[in-house]
This record gives sequence, structure tokens and C-alpha cells, in this order.
Amino acid sequence: MGKNISKTGFTLFEVIVVMIIISIIVGVSLKLAKTKLNNIKSYTYYYAYKTLSTAASKMLFNFNTNNDDVYMLTANNGTCTEGYQIRIVDENQTCVPTPITIPRRGQNFCQLFASYANTRTDSFDDEKECSGDTFAGNINNEVSFANMRPDIVLRNGMRMYNLSTDPYEELAPLANNSNGRVYYADNDVEMDIDTTGYIVFLDIDGTSGTSTLWQDVFPFYITMSGKVIPAFRNNTGGSSKEYLSVSAYNEIVNDSGRRINWLIKSVSFREAACTSGYIKADTPYCLQDLQLPAIGLNAECTAADSDCKINVISPIKWFN
Repeated sequence: MGKNISKTGFTLFEVIVVMIIISIIVGVSLKLAKTKLNNIKSYTYYYAYKTLSTAASKMLFNFNTNNDDVYMLTANNGTCTEGYQIRIVDENQTCVPTPITIPRRGQNFCQLFASYANTRTDSFDDEKECSGDTFAGNINNEVSFANMRPDIVLRNGMRMYNLSTDPYEELAPLANNSNGRVYYADNDVEMDIDTTGYIVFLDIDGTSGTSTLWQDVFPFYITMSGKVIPAFRNNTGGSSKEYLSVSAYNEIVNDSGRRINWLIKSVSFREAACTSGYIKADTPYCLQDLQLPAIGLNAECTAADSDCKINVISPIKWFN
């Protein structure tokens, strides 16, 4: 007896439909994965910024001009009153006002920072913090930190470099940021607290990534006046709202009361800081470079009753 054999198969149309469905699923999955990675970077970068800002604020709050070894102030020895420090001019002592600053020696800055942060010493064989390598490379190059010893390791695994290095006499991107507030170093060098300070590097994913500058290691400027300013290269770090989203507003207080006028919302740190005057508009940080346009001060912030400020926005942590 003969058998009826039924042969079945997919039509070309059905194959195409299946391929389209698969491509949509893959595309959505890749987009979700990229979004999750961006969210992780945004959150860890924000956490790095807040860690630095919180510690700097505590340092300013606890500043003591009375012969304080932590802040390395010139000893008064009863010569100068509270709030003043000795300056040597032509071998003669004189008392000059000293502004509130973060510690004026790298080793003290690092050790005080460690006392304010949640750190772990078991990452070091000798369990010694603030004994890290000094960064001597070009901040704009993708330098490897993989073989460098950090000064501090946070409990969440972030690794921090360059805290124990003495402050730079001028942070080049903040030139012209002066507000006339200075202190005098031991060699009687005048140090402007708004243009001098530290460059701290944070590896935001610890040993999990490549530990490469501008990939997962990012620099932050910390002025002696306690401002934490994310460095940037092209559209990375402080010039990208994907890393740190910031708004700028003007708080106006007059006879009519108090009101808030938002100048810009959810922009990069650079745009918000330069627009509000948090950083002066004629600094290299705000002026035009090869990749980014110049950002000027908002005219509203020049009014007599204005008080322009920035607000750093906390990202939503939705990843596991």
C-alpha cells in the first residue's frame, strides 16, 4: 500500500517574521544592558563626588586656627589673635587673616579624609593608608592605574589616589577663579584658596575594571576652599550630564519674600557651575576648548539680590 507523506516547512515570510522578532528582542536586550551600565556608572560617579564633597565639608566645619597641627597652620605662639596667622615679611613677623581651608598638607588631608570616610585597610599588606603612589602623568591621557598603590580604599571597593600629595600652587583649569582669599605657605608663598588645591583620582569600580584614566578612573579638583569640581575631557566626567546631572537656580530674597528661579535643569556639572558663577566664567574650565563651547555667567546672577547656586541630582539606583 502506498503511504501519503505530508511534507511541512516554513515559508519565506514566516522565516522573515521570526528573524524580525529575534532582532527586536536582541535590540531591546542590548539597549537595556547599555542603560543598566550607564546607570551604574552614573550612580558610582555620583557617589564618588558626594564622598569627596561630604569629607571636604566636614574639614571646613572643623577648621581650627589655634596652632592646629592637622591643618598645618603657622603657630601663633600667642602673637596673633584667633583667626590670624603669622607671616614673615623681611624677616619680621606680622599677623594676617587666615581663611578657612581644608588641610594644607597632603598627608594631613589624606589622614583626615580617612577619618571621615568608611575605609578598609585590609587592602594593603602593611595596612597603612595614605602611602600611595603619586600621579606624575598627563591628566588628559588614558594612563593605567592598575599597578599603582592607592592612598585609600573605600568599603565599597572604590580606590582613591593622590590624596597624600601636597596641594598644587595652581589648578590650571581654575586660573582666574580667585576671590582674593589667600593663605601663606611655610615658604611664604601666597596660596589662593579658590585656585589652588588637590587633584584626587577615583577608580569608581575598584579592581573590577581596567583601572584606566577616563575609562573607570576619574579626576576631581578639590580647592583649598573646599569646592569639589569634577574634571572633564571632551564629553566625559564634569562635562557630561550622563556622569553627573546638575541644575542651577537663583535664590532671590528681598522685601517681597523668597523665591527660587531655576536657570537650567539636568545639565552637566560644567554647564551648571559656569552658568551660576559657582566657577567663574573666565576660567579655562568654562572657556571654549577644541571640543566644547564656552559657557558664560547667566545675567540674572549679576543682580544685587541674586544668590545663584547649583544642585547636584542624585541618580535613581535601580540595578542589582
